[in-house]
Amino acid sequence: MNKEFVFERLKQLIIVYTYPTLPERNSDIMGNPCFMPAHDAAAFFIDIEKEFSIDLNELLPFLKTFSMDDIAERVSNYYDKK
Repeated sequence: MNKEFVFERLKQLIIVYTYPTLPERNSDIMGNPCFMPAHDAAAFFIDIEKEFSIDLNELLPFLKTFSMDDIAERVSNYYDKK
């Protein structure tokens, strides 16, 4: 799956929780200070799981940071390995 396609879809998902602000592509949404409240971040990751049919156990442990860029890369790599 194309990383840019995944990234664009992630932007559509995250804006629900961050409107009107969209995080920078490489900003850590779980960094300090936290960009998103924990319950919104949890809901966002559940949305990712549903949207891309990816097990969060296959996604979360392998992220360097919780940035949209790293998430898009990991989702893209997941589908490339299938």
